[in-house]
Amino acid sequence: MNKILQIIDLKKNFGAITASNNINFCLETGEIHALIGPNGAGKSTLIKQIMGEMKQDSGEIILSGINISNLTTEDRIHLGFARSFQITDVISDFTIFQNVLLAKIGKEKKFYNFYSSIDSGELTYEEIKTILLKIDLWDEREKPASLLSHGERRQLEIGIALALNPKLILLDEPMAGLSLDKIEKMKLIFNQIKDDVPILLIEHNMDVVFSIADRISVLVNGKIIASGTSSEIKSNSDVKEAYLGTA
Repeated sequence: MNKILQIIDLKKNFGAITASNNINFCLETGEIHALIGPNGAGKSTLIKQIMGEMKQDSGEIILSGINISNLTTEDRIHLGFARSFQITDVISDFTIFQNVLLAKIGKEKKFYNFYSSIDSGELTYEEIKTILLKIDLWDEREKPASLLSHGERRQLEIGIALALNPKLILLDEPMAGLSLDKIEKMKLIFNQIKDDVPILLIEHNMDVVFSIADRISVLVNGKIIASGTSSEIKSNSDVKEAYLGTA
């Protein structure tokens, strides 16, 4: 596997409080890497540094071999970051198809008339069809976003992220508020798209994390205390004591 994202010795202090304590981890091709930890562990601070919303005090952030430590959020997005589920780009008056098309236009800076017909042989049409099939919304493509259920909206947000042809997707609490059947659908979607684009997953639902994450990093008090597979994390005594409980 190739390392898409590398976090090297990242450190961030707020006065006497160390929010990020020499953090090291990576996201590799073809994987879902979950970042978990209790409230106040420093996950939000770490994600803000990764996205360029907050400047680290020291350390490096490497994306596909490029040092992006000092780049703006916009520059990082341009280079291949896609983030979903905190700030949505879904336009309620547009259909599912049009929302994904708009993201594609924005990425490729193409002109398109939404209200004209599309030749089914056009590359853009086929690309969007492929995306909507992956997120299980092809049959609903003409449905206005305003009529989507919470779960369908989450699916569409993934489609919009995929339309940007990202190098990685950061999913922030994607299962929040979803029913059990929608959670199962989302798990299938994540496992299907990870081969195209690796996923950095922030999620509190441990059943989800342990069932789909290829690797898990546990953040406690600003420090990664363990990284490994689901079975390795479940059996780690430090993780049990600090986060999962010692039952």
